[in-house]
Amino acid sequence: MDSFNNRQKNKLQNIAFKAVLFSIPLLALILVSNSGGRSGFNTGSPGENGNTCAQCHKNNPQDYSANLTIATTIPEGGYELNTSYDITVDISSTASRHGFQIVAERLSDDTDIGTFSAGSNSQLVDGGVHVTHDGFSSTNWTFSWTSPSSDEGPIKFYAAAVAGNGGGNGSDQVVTTQSEASDILGVSATESTPFQMYPNPVVDDLYIDIPQNSASGKYAIYDLNGKEISTGTLTQTDTILSLTTLQTGMYVIELTVDSKTYRQEFIKQ
Repeated sequence: MDSFNNRQKNKLQNIAFKAVLFSIPLLALILVSNSGGRSGFNTGSPGENGNTCAQCHKNNPQDYSANLTIATTIPEGGYELNTSYDITVDISSTASRHGFQIVAERLSDDTDIGTFSAGSNSQLVDGGVHVTHDGFSSTNWTFSWTSPSSDEGPIKFYAAAVAGNGGGNGSDQVVTTQSEASDILGVSATESTPFQMYPNPVVDDLYIDIPQNSASGKYAIYDLNGKEISTGTLTQTDTILSLTTLQTGMYVIELTVDSKTYRQEFIKQ
């Protein structure tokens, strides 16, 4: 009986030993995949339903005083079409390891916009929709984003990052940030728009005239952060927009006429 028990014990020990050996490369693969970049949709953006890395890094969260920023070379006046700009993601914290993921989205419908190209210590994932880290030692990543070739309206960059000390998916801090909204670079209204808009600045009513030979169109008003304020239709006669409830400040009106979209800033007094 003792001999039988010993054989059974040895058999179980062999099985356990083989299971450990099998798990080592699998564990290594998981650790390497996390430290060498993050795929999936986890930037915290509206188009990704606010999902972040916290879905995995949620065990025993720590405070490493992490601060995440996004900087771009897009001019304050807006981006030009089909033009490459540098994007820099920077994280500061007391942790020893860091990673990030970023996406660019169109504000009108939260769809991915533009084209990313990876830089040093970064890589493309998810078919090029995201840029993520390539290794965990960096705290600063610079790469490029090429704007769309047609007018897509205001865009924003959204990023999420993890600060940790290499303890797997626990004892980490997840932080998010977003850039200021960037619209397409504006040009003079007399050069680009077939409509008249007056007065500007406006106090109560804004008048919009479109050419008589144009089809009816539509309009949308945005604040400078890209938030949609109101929408409506344009007619072949004068359109009068009542702005009495609009707060004082600068806004962008977007008009779509004859399948073309135009934008112009105006001031509400």
